[in-house]
Amino acid sequence: MPDSLQEASSQSPQAHNAAGHRLAPAKILGVVLVKDAIDAAGRLGEAIAHVSDGERTEYNFDRNTHLSLGERGYLVKDIPAGKAGILTGTSAVLSRAVVNEMGDLSAGTHT
Repeated sequence: MPDSLQEASSQSPQAHNAAGHRLAPAKILGVVLVKDAIDAAGRLGEAIAHVSDGERTEYNFDRNTHLSLGERGYLVKDIPAGKAGILTGTSAVLSRAVVNEMGDLSAGTHT
């Protein structure tokens, strides 16, 4: 079972990604759709976001393919860990591959 929405979306079929990131904001209290979100690699897409304990987490998706681009977190209020606006984490999915076994990057389709 995936540990996060971002991990689940990177493993899911494209149609599931499209439905998941567009429907989640309407169904889950506190989750919003961010129309113009930029990932750690500077790509413009869409995101679903939520705030928990003063930290906003955005799960970024390509707006055309609906594939996961990564995620970003930052503080939205001052807390003991830091001041509002501080980046708490970021990731970018730069490539994907379908392979025969873990660690084999010579086969499959790369995106």
